Amino acid sequence: MQQDSSFSIGSMIMAINTPSTQTLNALRATADAGSFSAAAEQLGVTQGAVAQSVRQFEERLGFKLFERWARGLRPTPTCLNYLAEIEPALDRIAQATATLAEHDRTTTNQVTVSTTPSIASRWLIPKLSSFYLEHSDIVIAIDASEKLRRFTGPEAVDIAIRWGGTPSSDVNVTPILSNTIIAVASPSIAPKNPNETDALDGNPLINDGHRLWDRWAKNFAKKLPTKPLDFGQTNHAIDAAINGLGIALVPLVLVTELIENGQLVRALPKEFDLNTEIKFHLISKNHNSSPAVSTVRQWIIEQS
Repeated sequence: MQQDSSFSIGSMIMAINTPSTQTLNALRATADAGSFSAAAEQLGVTQGAVAQSVRQFEERLGFKLFERWARGLRPTPTCLNYLAEIEPALDRIAQATATLAEHDRTTTNQVTVSTTPSIASRWLIPKLSSFYLEHSDIVIAIDASEKLRRFTGPEAVDIAIRWGGTPSSDVNVTPILSNTIIAVASPSIAPKNPNETDALDGNPLINDGHRLWDRWAKNFAKKLPTKPLDFGQTNHAIDAAINGLGIALVPLVLVTELIENGQLVRALPKEFDLNTEIKFHLISKNHNSSPAVSTVRQWIIEQS
């Protein structure tokens, strides 16, 4: 009986003193980043959650793990020694979790595609109905965000469509869409027969996050009549042009349908299209792709 009692007490002590992986990750991120706010951004949680985890752990220990400085936090030698002991275990947990998530994703018919909001709404989503006519057993989940996603880990994606792309032995990078940039505007403000760059006089210019008007002016040796209005996303720049706010410089592939239905028109002749060296690429892992991922990847290539 005494042996069982000692074992129970020991188990209780271990349960009380052993911190959660959430706390340990908060501790490591804070030590690496030097502040609760930077650690929160790294972990994708709130600053309050990180600060609370660290402070509660310090309270349980009865001493501080960080020195508070005017410009941030500095881990104490004790904290650094502790992190050196636990980091291999945290890395093994992260790797095991990634492997587990990878197994689940390769045995299901859901394919996650990461792309920008503009590509998602202006190019990919309008084409999905044709995909589902032939592949009703596969679900495409779209992660529309400017944030780049990884191909491994709990929040991994299967495919990415991005502007640009660096060849790598770990991923397959395939150019799928040319990035011809054209000037467009609402029919209400654009000249019916654009001649040279006359349309630029008297109309506001609209930039998206890439600020292509400066590149356009340098390429064609033209002086911009006004400073362009800046919009954060290409989608917003296109919407602004549709609503008659000015002339937007945007990828042709994103406005082809809008030109066809009359919502936008070319504001400059074709000889003033800006042909950039950067293209939209289809990016995926080189290995361990499920049949569903391969099917979606091939379909996207065909659509492009």
